[in-house]
Amino acid sequence: MVNLPVRMALGRQWQSLPSFSVALFVGLSLTLVSTANGQGMAWSPQRGGQPRSLAQLAADPNAAGPAIAAQPQMQQALLIRNPDPSDGTSEYALADQFGRVQRYVEESPGIDLASHVGERVTVRSDTGTTLLASQLNLVGTTSPSQQFPVMQAAHHYPTMQAAHQQPIAQRMQAGAPAHRVAQVAPVVVDDFGMVQGGMAGGGSMCNCPNCMASQQMMPSATGFVNAYDPCSSCSSCQNYSPYYMSQDNGFNPSCNRGSRGRFYGSAEYLLWWIDGMHTPPLVTGSPQGTPQAQAGVLGQPNTTVLFGDSYILDGSRDGLRFQAGSWFNDYQDLAIEGDVFFFETSSTAFSATGDNGFPILARPFFNMVPVDAFGDFLPPAEDAELVSYPNVVEGNVTVNARSEFGGAGLRLRAAICCKEIGATCTPCGPPTPPSAVSRIDVLGGYRYLSLQERLMITEDLTSLSTINPGSFDINDRFETSNEFHGGDVGFIWEWESTRFTLEFLSKLAIGSTRQKVTIDGSTTVSDGNNSFTEQGGLLALRSNIGDYDRNQFSVIPEIGLKAGYKVTPRLRATIGYTLIYWTNVARPGDQIDLDINPNLLPPIVEPVDGPERPRFIWDDSNLLAHGFNAGLDFRF
Repeated sequence: MVNLPVRMALGRQWQSLPSFSVALFVGLSLTLVSTANGQGMAWSPQRGGQPRSLAQLAADPNAAGPAIAAQPQMQQALLIRNPDPSDGTSEYALADQFGRVQRYVEESPGIDLASHVGERVTVRSDTGTTLLASQLNLVGTTSPSQQFPVMQAAHHYPTMQAAHQQPIAQRMQAGAPAHRVAQVAPVVVDDFGMVQGGMAGGGSMCNCPNCMASQQMMPSATGFVNAYDPCSSCSSCQNYSPYYMSQDNGFNPSCNRGSRGRFYGSAEYLLWWIDGMHTPPLVTGSPQGTPQAQAGVLGQPNTTVLFGDSYILDGSRDGLRFQAGSWFNDYQDLAIEGDVFFFETSSTAFSATGDNGFPILARPFFNMVPVDAFGDFLPPAEDAELVSYPNVVEGNVTVNARSEFGGAGLRLRAAICCKEIGATCTPCGPPTPPSAVSRIDVLGGYRYLSLQERLMITEDLTSLSTINPGSFDINDRFETSNEFHGGDVGFIWEWESTRFTLEFLSKLAIGSTRQKVTIDGSTTVSDGNNSFTEQGGLLALRSNIGDYDRNQFSVIPEIGLKAGYKVTPRLRATIGYTLIYWTNVARPGDQIDLDINPNLLPPIVEPVDGPERPRFIWDDSNLLAHGFNAGLDFRF
């Protein structure tokens, strides 16, 4: 026996069921029967005005006419055109009450299937995935192999379609976009015309004793194909609802196939705040008249910090974020999507100049091997290099810092639940479409983040001493690079009404941050006639100059909240908030060591007394990035 692949209603995973399974999904149906002479026979589950059960009807040989009693159990479905014959399947197919394809139908000689599209037909012999037209009971068509009259009760109901699908055949042949029909088994009807089996999606049997079957089967005026299943649970979590044929230009939300578009994308403007870089005191000043030994030295009562000892680059940044995705099928249960975001380069600069030694400027450090006027070593203490001091030196000092932040991601997005809110679910009555839907999608994929930063300090000094003339150009450079690579998992909850939407995002990325630190320095000395350059500045000396790299484990949680307004059914304006927290990043200011051995300042005189300082030690910090987003989302 050939197995039938069946796409189930919740998970929509391919499974295999034997073809002799009678009923896979159940909806409301009407089966009218004909007598041998072609005269229709009316029936009702009510006899004598009193409702009777199926068991009572079955026990009563006169409960139904002989023609009905003699008929075997029938399978019933809707004949449609195959929405996607590109995979080699037949041009025609059978669909259930939800409009989902379950069998394909091959044409048979003498039977014009095109004229029966939209009819509800019965299957005389269910033999597998693909049937022949001769295996169907079609209105107005007879076959010598039929063992009972053709059921005029098949009823040629006009399939209710949205305007954008009229007519179905022409739109499909023209390659125009159309909602694809899903897959599920035909409806099974017993000898009395009653639907048999459990409800699709886990509902209960429909018990509508006071309603005629024709009331249950008539397509509703709201546009549901094959009628809505009034017995299914309206409050249950479902991957897709009974197929509501909403127009392309409608605002009504739904869980239907195609309701979120095949492709989607967004463009957003970002206004974020990113944690600033901490720097130690880099430039100090003192008032005129301060003794040279105290000028610019930290801890002295008249010393002020002109730059540093604070966080820099902590202001707002402008940026852009783009996202695009595509669902793999019309069920919209699996998509691939990607995003990229970046910010303008954030930078800051500080410059101070002393002319003829005014004002007093200095660069502070902690002297590891101070000496007195007699050359004797003193205990380590705070000290400073003079940038501007009367009759000693004049010049300027400049500090430049910059930061670049951005990221990207590529992931799969799977729909796990869609719940319609506000839809009526009245037995025997036409339903109304939902006023809102609630969706949950799960995410999983790859996440990349990048943080590139640099801090540079330069001095241009000229000696005011007639005994020791000359000029000095001093440079210190600290650069860091952080690149995160890892896996990203999370979920998105969406709420959508006719005009407004709300979205909550929660993700967690786990992976490795590749940290790189570059420290470099140089000093150029000129006496007016000759000049030479040596490695080393003030804070970057031979003891810490170099390139360093390592991998650090990082965790990056991300949350986002976005509200939207539908400008058109396909376009919505959004505003939201995003927060990202990145652990274990290296930043330039954290790599600066103020402990200095002045004997390592160029030009170096060997042998060097004292320790090799400054030194490089890894110092990590965490990064918080958060802010507001405003943009446009488009679905098509």
